[in-house]
Amino acid sequence: STLTVASAYEAWGARLVGSTDYALYCFNRVTGELLWKYETGGQIRNTPQVSGPVAYCYSRGKGMHAIDKRTGMLLYIKPDTFYCVTRGKDRVFLAGKDSIVAVDEKTGKEYGRWSTGEFNWIVDNPRGNTTYLVTKDGFVFAAKESQIDY
Repeated sequence: STLTVASAYEAWGARLVGSTDYALYCFNRVTGELLWKYETGGQIRNTPQVSGPVAYCYSRGKGMHAIDKRTGMLLYIKPDTFYCVTRGKDRVFLAGKDSIVAVDEKTGKEYGRWSTGEFNWIVDNPRGNTTYLVTKDGFVFAAKESQIDY
């Protein structure tokens, strides 16, 4: 039997379910019909996240998998990240052990990497576009992707 450990609802009528059987499932929320299944190669113990057209799930020992939420097709894997922090205009910001990584939402191409060593807490919203970083002594920083093209 499969132990389902985490799930998330999607506005377009889907339910994403991560499992310890190494798979991410997408079900029709109303009928229960299986829409797609994606094998990650590792246990999924965290709630899948959705940001724009992409579903993100951390697979234990394999990293962050970015999957097209409608088709279940793999877009990319970022092995050194484990959490979707926030979404910008065309980038997504993923958290790693000691850094936040900016990647192209659809290809995974890395645009930048920033250390999180100074911060003790990160407050995020994968559907939003602002991340709050908090230092041990209580300073709060709001980080948002620049809309300026450099």
